Amino acid sequence: MNINKILINAVSFSAIVASSASFALAQNNIAIGTTTALMSEASTAEGTAEYNLDGQSGDIQFPFIGRMKAIATVGESDPSTGRALTGYPDGQAAWLVDDQTVRIAYQSESYATMSSETYPWKMRNGVKFTGSHIHTIDYDRAAMSEFLSNDLPASSMFKSSDHLFDTVYNVFGDEVVPKNQGGLWGNQSLPNGTIVNFNSKYLLTEGEFFFHSFCGAHYEKK
Repeated sequence: MNINKILINAVSFSAIVASSASFALAQNNIAIGTTTALMSEASTAEGTAEYNLDGQSGDIQFPFIGRMKAIATVGESDPSTGRALTGYPDGQAAWLVDDQTVRIAYQSESYATMSSETYPWKMRNGVKFTGSHIHTIDYDRAAMSEFLSNDLPASSMFKSSDHLFDTVYNVFGDEVVPKNQGGLWGNQSLPNGTIVNFNSKYLLTEGEFFFHSFCGAHYEKK
């Protein structure tokens, strides 16, 4: 049985942006969906020169997959906002926004200063989070239905990108506001509401708080 697949490339090639960096704006403005090379490989590249070309696919002769195409690659950016897709992708979902639009959401795993900080994810009230992001990417539904039957890049069906939510509540049930307005977030707060600052090695530079990970998270639109 052959299976056709679309995927979000887990890491960027060096021709895009190296890793899940703290860039607010992509350095080279490669639009979302432009990259067609795949990260996934059917075999190892060892000893095969043609599979070791930077920015190109390796062995894509998958034994049980008819065709695989990338819909987005970490490091690509939204041509309207300039904001880059961060990584590493860990958990994906998809649903219909309306009859014409498919929305893809993925968690961009980051542990802030314990790995690599990401650019600030600004909430509606102005508080900024670094660390893990949850990106959304909207595609034209009709174009996506034909995507695996043509040679067009995913940029041809791209509509827009954003983040999944813009309001956060803490364990106390309060909306998280900027720190200078008394904002509290779980991994820096004691049960009595006292803020515990990170030591100098782990101080944040890209946000007031950070999302550690959304593994196992449940999201339900109100």
